[in-house]
Amino acid sequence: MSLQESQLSTEPNAYILYTGNQYPLPVISPPVAIKIIDTRKLKEEYQKNNLQREARILGQLRHPNIVRLYETLKVRPE
Repeated sequence: MSLQESQLSTEPNAYILYTGNQYPLPVISPPVAIKIIDTRKLKEEYQKNNLQREARILGQLRHPNIVRLYETLKVRPE
């Protein structure tokens, strides 16, 4: 399954984590999507603010037809 790619973000396939030898207890994980946004490509400050707002709102939503936000990370480019 492949997700969309735009000028600002890529959403590569993510992997389902299965139990295997890594975890002592059984872990069942739903499929996840990872969205990577290159904030260096955002031209306006309001776009960065909107990303933070979107993440905050999405993190509060719980609905079977809406992708659930588990975590956000901000990393520095190498």
